[in-house]
Amino acid sequence: MGKMIENLLAFIVIVIVSTCEIADMIIKFFHDRLRAVAFWFNKA
Repeated sequence: MGKMIENLLAFIVIVIVSTCEIADMIIKFFHDRLRAVAFWFNKA
């Protein structure tokens, strides 16, 4: 029983970490886009 809980906790940790990494990638992607848009607005 304890082993099952350990596996579940490990799984949850992996899911949280990968979700954070994906979110970080999305934020970086949008940040670059927003910076490019802001740059064009400043130039215009």
